Amino acid sequence: MLPVFGQRARIWQSLAILFEALILMGPCFSQESPGEPSVVQGKGFTLYAGYQFGGGFTDQASGQSIALREGGSYGASLDIPLDGSSELQIFYNHQTTAFTPWPYPNSSDQLRLDYLHIGGTYFPEDLGHGVYVVGGVGATRMSPDAAGLNPATKLSMNVGVGYLLPLSKNVGVRLEARGFFTAVGGYTSVFCSGGCVASLTASALSQGDFLIGISARF
Repeated sequence: MLPVFGQRARIWQSLAILFEALILMGPCFSQESPGEPSVVQGKGFTLYAGYQFGGGFTDQASGQSIALREGGSYGASLDIPLDGSSELQIFYNHQTTAFTPWPYPNSSDQLRLDYLHIGGTYFPEDLGHGVYVVGGVGATRMSPDAAGLNPATKLSMNVGVGYLLPLSKNVGVRLEARGFFTAVGGYTSVFCSGGCVASLTASALSQGDFLIGISARF
């Protein structure tokens, strides 16, 4: 259990550092001039690129901890305004990662993670500008590439903070940090019901993601 708690502490520490940096950046962008662009308050679509880290499992047979390789991610969101400060958000995120170390040399170590969440975004100041908080709930699809391991779909959630900087009336840049938390299911094997090349367990899967996105509103 110690590696899991260590990963969670790393995620929250990273989120806290980025949140503090965003707060410090806020006053720099809040000094608006009459001609400064402001993103229109219509429906928004954002494409993200990110760097995702954290998460891991335990080999039930040997007790060995197996982490997930950190690396690139990508995603997209659809944002629908609800009022002057909040939006409904549909969010998708993907990472192709690998089990490390993978003690089964005759099978693939690749794992695909797909998150699909519905939630919301709240801007303390004006919708479409400045610091915001975001979150959502939904499902995580975990798809191992190894033969004998079946995909698994589990309940999950995400929470995060961000900053939206308008570049023009319809386009802006988002900087975000999100934490993803998936309820894996205790001490049962995650990816199979019998005859597996590996029997992996975890109580929860915790990951963090630093994201940058281009947001368009229409």
